[in-house]
Amino acid sequence: MDRTFRTMPGSREEGSDGILIQDGIVVGYTGHDMQVEIPEGVTEIGTGAFQNNTGLQKVILPVSIRKIGNNAFRGCTGLSEINWDMDSVTIGDYAFYNCGKLTGELILPEGTDTVGSYAFYKCTGFTALRLPAALTSVGSHAFNSCTGLQGLLTIPGSVETVGDGAFASCSGLSGLRLEEGIQTIGREAFYNCAGMQGALELPDSVTSLGGSAFSSCKGFESIRLSRNLETLPTHTFFECRGVKGEVVIPDKVTAVGVLRYFIRYEGLTG
Repeated sequence: MDRTFRTMPGSREEGSDGILIQDGIVVGYTGHDMQVEIPEGVTEIGTGAFQNNTGLQKVILPVSIRKIGNNAFRGCTGLSEINWDMDSVTIGDYAFYNCGKLTGELILPEGTDTVGSYAFYKCTGFTALRLPAALTSVGSHAFNSCTGLQGLLTIPGSVETVGDGAFASCSGLSGLRLEEGIQTIGREAFYNCAGMQGALELPDSVTSLGGSAFSSCKGFESIRLSRNLETLPTHTFFECRGVKGEVVIPDKVTAVGVLRYFIRYEGLTG
């Protein structure tokens, strides 16, 4: 099948497979195939291009793709496989929202710089997640309620900000490694990650924690706070019942009544 499209600026062309392309951007899809292969040369899957296409099961993306737009595959509840081999990509807000049939390990392309808000929200079929070293931002609720994720989650130091609720309710995760370079961890970023165990160590690059950032993470046994931490908002570690021993409050923390942020720690001695 000929999948070559040549378009003049501002023009829109429809291929025989129903893919609508405008200026190198897929802007819509009128077909009914269960598998769609995007032609080489396309640089972007546009906003809402495949949104709520519940019959779509597999998508093959070319190496030329540089952006997956907002809501691009949102609500594609039948989508179970996406093949991508591009070097770098920006993933927009709600891009794969509620695509619960995507399964296996989610390996983002090495050059991925941004994962937007709610990008993979409730993608419950993923069992593992590998974040690339080029990633600088994880948007709010990006992986919220990805309950199938298991094992150790590593967030590279290239990520400056972990957004509000980014990994909230990822209850299958068993551990967390935060690398040096992370600066801000948002409100409820890891709320209710109840399966996490072992030690939680915040690198010294972290200066800000959001309220309830680790609330209800019941399995952590020890907590090491960043020496450069400046604030401990309300309920940061509320209901972290497994913590025992000492938690040392850094000198830079200026919060008054700081011990109230460690409510209901069983066995806490300092």
